Amino acid sequence: MEKIPIFFDFGGTIVDNIKVGQISFNSIFKKNLSVAETKSMYQNMSGKINIKTLFRMPINPISMFLKRKDVSKMQNELIFHHAELFPLSKEFLLKLKSRSEFELVIVTQNPQLKDKQFVNNLFNKLFDADHPFDLILSDFDKVKIIKKHFSAEQISKSLLVGDLQNDMSIAKKLGIPGIGVAWGYANGKLKTHYIARDFDSLYSLVDSHVKSVKKGGKGLLEKIESRI
Repeated sequence: MEKIPIFFDFGGTIVDNIKVGQISFNSIFKKNLSVAETKSMYQNMSGKINIKTLFRMPINPISMFLKRKDVSKMQNELIFHHAELFPLSKEFLLKLKSRSEFELVIVTQNPQLKDKQFVNNLFNKLFDADHPFDLILSDFDKVKIIKKHFSAEQISKSLLVGDLQNDMSIAKKLGIPGIGVAWGYANGKLKTHYIARDFDSLYSLVDSHVKSVKKGGKGLLEKIESRI
């Protein structure tokens, strides 16, 4: 049996980089955003931006787009000093890694994670050793890059873990379960049937899904369909 891919968002799910966003926004746009306001920015940017959203955002999305390279450059410099793993995320990942049926995959929109040297330096800092991920995928279109690297059969057995509504939308487009986390940028306020309150409950959800899939079932997706 092929390994079952478990797709993870990076920032806000595995790594706490909220401080990185806060500092870079405040520096580049001359703002004084709080952590809550920074989280709100990411929440709004991960969804559909309309007139109502525009007025609610403390930084204009057009300005964000025009200065996106400056923001990205500063965030990639700050991440080595301010980003850290969420408590118990390392233990959770190593526990999954110890099982032979999983393939752990990071799927991110951060273009710097295409740079092997950047990845090596960052992950060595975060994990103090070889990181547990089998594959790191970076592309603005997460659906496209997942489909490029995995067969339809592999994807059908997988699930995706993330902290923003965009992650749950990606899972829906792929036709797989999306597990939201109660930490990160949206604090668990996501449209999904599954919210993990901590890494123990996340492990239980992943374990339940895989046990069902190995028996020929649909895992968590089967439970979702039964509720519809």
